Amino acid sequence: MENLNDILVFVRVVEKGSFSTAARDLRLSAAAVSRHINQLESSLGVQLLKRSTRHLTVTDAGADFYKRCSQLVVGLEEARNAAIGYSTELKGALRIHATLGVGQRLVAPAVHEFLTTYSELSVDLTIGTQPVNLLEHGLDVVIRSAYLTDSSLSCRELGPVHYSICVAKSYIEKHGMPREPKDLPRFNCLIHTGQPAPNEWRFKTPEGKETIVVSGSLRTNNGVALYEAVKGGLGIGRLPDYAASEEVKSGNLVMLFSDVTGWGRSIKAFYPRSQHQPAKVKAFLDFMEEFMARRAFLY
Repeated sequence: MENLNDILVFVRVVEKGSFSTAARDLRLSAAAVSRHINQLESSLGVQLLKRSTRHLTVTDAGADFYKRCSQLVVGLEEARNAAIGYSTELKGALRIHATLGVGQRLVAPAVHEFLTTYSELSVDLTIGTQPVNLLEHGLDVVIRSAYLTDSSLSCRELGPVHYSICVAKSYIEKHGMPREPKDLPRFNCLIHTGQPAPNEWRFKTPEGKETIVVSGSLRTNNGVALYEAVKGGLGIGRLPDYAASEEVKSGNLVMLFSDVTGWGRSIKAFYPRSQHQPAKVKAFLDFMEEFMARRAFLY
């Protein structure tokens, strides 16, 4: 196959009708342009151009070759512009994976709002508990709280998540409510087994850090199941602010010990490491960071 640079120089020479004009346009020397044409003719075994000191004539073979190659050059330029567009324009499909609780209570509503703002994009959102390989599954972003130890990935902290002790008003009406953290073991505390030390709820009191061991009728690894149980009045639970904030604001949930609860984590986005991050990925991560800031501490 002939050298692509030789072909590109040839097309420009024919278009400009002059070696010297093509050389200036390509920012090459006239000798370099001549060398590209000689290499192309030698490779093809046919004369493409007849040139003298004053005139440049395209041979029949050269005219036919130019006609075909000029279409190729237009296609290459279109392909180049399309590729560049993915790093500068908001276009195409965005493939996102999120872990279960974060995906259902945080990412899903964020995606809904994101698509109303960026209507030219589409999103393929998967939510699940199983870890996934970004590259194998063709994903653009994975959102979760735990770290991924993969050197091929970049990580961006989207924002902190504060955990609060919450209870439904219906539960309080039936069972009363704890007045201080040390009262919690006497109440039905619902446990999220996916959290570190799930039975140990930590508090910051004037006397220092205090850990209360709790238990109850429900243990689950699903944040949505825990949220629904707390909201339904089954017991007291430790919920992230992105899940509880709206219900606390509306008065359906009551937040306990807000002055001394101190457990939290951060939500992270993982994406393939690259010097050229697609515009659609950057736009979504910027949006997620702003969305989390709005959803946090609404109460």
